[in-house]
Amino acid sequence: MTITIPIYIEKRPSAGAESLFVVTPLFLDTHECRAQDLSKAMTRLVQALRKELSSLARAGRCDQLLDYLAPPEWEDHSYKVRVELRKGTAEGRFHVVAFRKMGKRLAFSPTVSDLWFECERGTSLRLRAEEVLTRHYQEREKEGDEAAQLKQEISRRIRTWTTSIDIDIDATSKTSEGESRSRPLSFLGGGKSFHGAEELEKVGRCLEHQSSVLL
Repeated sequence: MTITIPIYIEKRPSAGAESLFVVTPLFLDTHECRAQDLSKAMTRLVQALRKELSSLARAGRCDQLLDYLAPPEWEDHSYKVRVELRKGTAEGRFHVVAFRKMGKRLAFSPTVSDLWFECERGTSLRLRAEEVLTRHYQEREKEGDEAAQLKQEISRRIRTWTTSIDIDIDATSKTSEGESRSRPLSFLGGGKSFHGAEELEKVGRCLEHQSSVLL
């Protein structure tokens, strides 16, 4: 059985000469794998996902498998956001993913953990994302987060993109129970299939230089 899973990738600068790659399922944060080599990070993720999915299939957990089998069509966007804090201003670029479900346009930023929101009809996704991200960081500042730390987080320079991978699972293999899903609104799918981690940067949708789109 083959399951296609959307993947979110970050290429972060590291203290050493090489960058750090962070890979995770786009709509589910059940697994996050890191390595200085992209193919190694992807291999670890594929192994973890294959183990979980095989366990779910073997146990007959169709309800959880549906999280991986019901793909929506998603859109990638990259927006530059200027955040006004009480102790200064910071500007950064954020990855925003949007999709439709039950007549609603939903969106989230995988760059910021658990930041999901709805974009009502006739509303600019860019402006809505700016509003939500600004409120998120302003609330964190009110709760006591240091302004210097928030500015650094907002302005950090990372390369982000999405792609899809095909995973073959064996429902008869003996595996341990998978981790519970934690990211909300977990409807997976869309995008192109990916074969081979070494091709990830070629087929993935990099937003580093993609111009912003007003919707």
